[in-house]
Amino acid sequence: MARALTFQVAGHLLSLAGAGRREVVERGAVVPLPHGEPLLLGLTAVHGRSVPLLSVAALLGHGPDALTPGGLTLLAEEGGEEVALAVDSVGEFAEVTPVSGDADPLGEAATPGDPRPLHLPALMRLLRQQLAPGSRA
Repeated sequence: MARALTFQVAGHLLSLAGAGRREVVERGAVVPLPHGEPLLLGLTAVHGRSVPLLSVAALLGHGPDALTPGGLTLLAEEGGEEVALAVDSVGEFAEVTPVSGDADPLGEAATPGDPRPLHLPALMRLLRQQLAPGSRA
C-alpha cells in the first residue's frame, strides 16, 4: 500500500500518491496560454514562480466550467518537475494500491468507494506530448 493525498474534482474522489512534495494553496490568477490544450489551463503564480496549472476536470471529461470558483491549487513536485492541479477540495491521507510506472494518468479505483488514483508521472508525460510541436491537428 502507498500513502496518498485525497482530493475532489467535479464530484469525483481522487488520490495522489508519491514521495514528492505536496502543498495546497488558494487558487490565484491564471494566465491562459495561446493554443492551450484543455489539460493546460495556463500558468499560475505560486510563491513567486510561474507554474503550469492543469485541469484534472478535463481528464475526467469535464470542461473548464467544471472548475469551482475560489477552488484550490494542489502543488505537486516529483522528479524535479513541479505542477499545479486545479482541485475543488482536499481531504486526508489514505492508504491506496500503488500504480505502475506505465499507468494512465487517471486510474480506476481498486474497490468501489475508493479514490481514483492520479498518476503524476503519466500526467506529465501526457502534457509534454500535447505540447510537443506538431501534436495539434
